[in-house]
Amino acid sequence: MKVKLLSVLSLLLILVSCDNSSDSTTTPNSAPKTQNSEVSEMTTEIQSKSNSKIGSFLQAGKICEILSADEVKTAFNIQSELRAEESNYGTLTCSYSWEPEDIEERRTRFLSNMQNAASGNAGKTSMREKLLDVNFTVALSEYSGTAKTFVPVKLSEEQLQQQIERAKEQAAKRLTDKQKEILGDSGASMMESMLRKNNNNLEVEGIGDAAYWSHVGQGSLHVLSGNINMIISPMIARTMEEDIDNAKSIAQLILK
Repeated sequence: MKVKLLSVLSLLLILVSCDNSSDSTTTPNSAPKTQNSEVSEMTTEIQSKSNSKIGSFLQAGKICEILSADEVKTAFNIQSELRAEESNYGTLTCSYSWEPEDIEERRTRFLSNMQNAASGNAGKTSMREKLLDVNFTVALSEYSGTAKTFVPVKLSEEQLQQQIERAKEQAAKRLTDKQKEILGDSGASMMESMLRKNNNNLEVEGIGDAAYWSHVGQGSLHVLSGNINMIISPMIARTMEEDIDNAKSIAQLILK
């Protein structure tokens, strides 16, 4: 039920984001561009797009070849079997998973959590702490914008409130009765929470043409390379902060 709820909220979040992307944004302090600087920027964009290394994996439809098993095993000191599974449900994705060294400790903690839940004494446990296997996914898709427009603009509180109200209106218009039933009374607060997380992106410098960390869900690193949007979603460490560094390492490994 929770997975369905998150799926509906994610769908609505995408709809809202699409609406926002059409809004024009100006920077008051930016200097006016000359014709030569515009031509130079356009040339740089064209060169960047044509030289995208990871674009070849998207075109070939062989995303799991973007990283070799040896590269992943060396990067994370993996002693167990590494599994790589490709999927394509609108976005070409490869999921890498393996059994961690502390698997016995994880199993013990997992059983303990189940027993506590059965007795009504379950405490708050993060998704990362519930996993037996650890994993990360790499997804590729084409991006039609530029490096300057890749990182979402952070909204003011007033703008964010307007977005939340717009999302509520869209929910009433676009969601089916069944989807509204799934959302229930808690849907509005969860939707607001997702939108606030979506507005709390962390810009990451020094990776690709542009990059940022999204706090939505369990977190993901979005990297622009040429005209390709690469999304790395790690569930390796026990905290999101550690996994931000893991995602950076994976991105650097792919783009080297």
